[in-house]
Amino acid sequence: MVQMLDSIPGDVAGWAAVIAGLAVFAALVARDDRRRRVREAVRVAAMLTPVQQPVSSWSKHRESAARDVARAHGLAAMQAQAAQQIDAVEHAYSRMLAQCATIIDLGVAAQPPEPAVAPAREPATPAAQPLAA
Repeated sequence: MVQMLDSIPGDVAGWAAVIAGLAVFAALVARDDRRRRVREAVRVAAMLTPVQQPVSSWSKHRESAARDVARAHGLAAMQAQAAQQIDAVEHAYSRMLAQCATIIDLGVAAQPPEPAVAPAREPATPAAQPLAA
């Protein structure tokens, strides 16, 4: 009899674990069932909503053309500004070439450049005196 009474806490713990597992399983099944019902309701509601009419392709093309025309005015101004900048660069380049040509023709470039600082001379040392004997 004592042995039977000693095994009761183990049996109760085992059955409690089994019952807890069944309760968790039932909760998961119920939760999945609710999700399934919600998914089904959303699917049915999506089928019942009216389909929006697609925008005709002609209106898309019309809108695109209007945007391109509006953009073209700004594009022409940018092209004119770029042409002006290119002309300015070409003018500066031709002036630089002309200046280089005059320097080369004068022979200035053939002379070596003068040093910025003249080299320092060594101080004069007194003449060696004969040694006294």
